Amino acid sequence: MLVRSPAERGKGGQTARDNPSHTPIPQPPAPFPKGCQKMPNDATPGTERGALTPRQDQFLSALLTENSIAAAAKLSNCAIRTAHRWLKEAEFQEAYRAARKEGLSRATSRLQAASADAVDTLRAILAQPDAPAYSRVAAARVILDSALRAQELEELEVRLQHLERAVEAREALPHPEEALP
Repeated sequence: MLVRSPAERGKGGQTARDNPSHTPIPQPPAPFPKGCQKMPNDATPGTERGALTPRQDQFLSALLTENSIAAAAKLSNCAIRTAHRWLKEAEFQEAYRAARKEGLSRATSRLQAASADAVDTLRAILAQPDAPAYSRVAAARVILDSALRAQELEELEVRLQHLERAVEAREALPHPEEALP
């Protein structure tokens, strides 16, 4: 294997033999410059976080996965002071809330998808006569609690719908102040 010194290598690891004219080979820009300064016209269009720059978006993604602001800033190659400044900005706070809400919604969907298997497991434990009594009692308690909670939520939803309709109907009525000439 041929080893070449740095002097023999041109920019980008190419050698003088690969680039006989000895002109500098342009390098692509670094993806995120030091400090993560906000640059004009740097927004990512077409996303919910469209008001954020790509660097802010990268920090936001890191913030959702890391345990601390400092770790998220380090992962996204961003200065900690810049990260704290962004966290004070209303646009960033709104995007952060929306991203957290989206993440929670995804987790809830995954729980709902697994709930049928969970119910089947609880029913199997409940039906096993050789299972310990505490396991059967715990399974029965979870099934009953979940059924009652689901019924309460359905009733609350119906009541809320009735209240919303009543408010809409009331708002549709003319106000007495508007009727006076």
